[in-house]
Amino acid sequence: MFGELAADGSRFFGRAGLRVERDGLLENTNAAPRLKAGVYLDNSQNMRLIAGANRYYGKSFLSYKLRAEERRLVEVRERDNPNDPFTAVADRSDYDYRDLDTPYDDEYSLGIAGTLWHGDIGLTYVRRQGQDQIRTNYDGGSELYNYDNSGRSTTDQVDLYWRSQPFAMVGANWGVNLGVSWMDRETDASYGNDDKGYNDIPNDEDVVFQGRRVRRSELPARDFATPVSAQVDVITSAFNDRLWVRNALSYTDGYRYLLREGSDPATGLQRYDIEKQDNTLRWDLSTRLALLPGDHSPYIGVDVLNVTDSRNIVRSESGVQLFGVGRQYWLEVGYDF
Repeated sequence: MFGELAADGSRFFGRAGLRVERDGLLENTNAAPRLKAGVYLDNSQNMRLIAGANRYYGKSFLSYKLRAEERRLVEVRERDNPNDPFTAVADRSDYDYRDLDTPYDDEYSLGIAGTLWHGDIGLTYVRRQGQDQIRTNYDGGSELYNYDNSGRSTTDQVDLYWRSQPFAMVGANWGVNLGVSWMDRETDASYGNDDKGYNDIPNDEDVVFQGRRVRRSELPARDFATPVSAQVDVITSAFNDRLWVRNALSYTDGYRYLLREGSDPATGLQRYDIEKQDNTLRWDLSTRLALLPGDHSPYIGVDVLNVTDSRNIVRSESGVQLFGVGRQYWLEVGYDF
């Protein structure tokens, strides 16, 4: 259920809303407020200063329910040597559901938006605070995974964009969209204990992390936020909008992640370290041609993803470097009714 009130005056504007939903699995009733307020900085109302405060309950608990059902249907059998018959082993490992609150994110934003250089421009700062995040605690004695709401996270993000107004050049209409984002995220999630909320890896084992012997539960989360990303879109339309072409160039800064390096020669324990991945640059091309004039026409669409067939790094696993998918071709044939 959602309700909202909005107001817009000559100088100030705002919106207040409330979303109420029922979480049947956890038996929680969640109320998420939505607040936005702003002020026009000029008489033409082109330049706006905007502040917002919102709460989001976006966590799905279906995976928890499925994991419990999966555990119930698994039967483990073992034998001591090849000549002995298999015998069933009682699996005491289980997931203990306690009285949990629904995780949520409180989001606070401050931004400025307006028109500049024949286009729309905006700069926004967002702080997102994750509260009551699900974390898993493994009890080696009872072999139970106990969930609680002890998790926290903080994300800071800055977005800058500029979108041009359509302009004519060399017999076609053009549009340019530019965007740059910066993100920094801190979380208390540890290895195998991320937002999924469950973990199949025993956390009470010792491992080697950056030369030190630690418990597996003390390892940081598997990956970190991508610090900087940028995108340039150039959109072209011609022949009375029957031909549409989009060139998209995207860049992502390198990020850090947790690398498993195999066994430590001195101790025989699993060894982990922090790895830095390189930057990536990708060019995608999309075209669409309507075969007949008017709103109703058959059309042909062709997409070329990763035009330059760049070897964009994704991550490294157990000493093997993984790359993104190379050049792809997609063909679409359809009809606009």
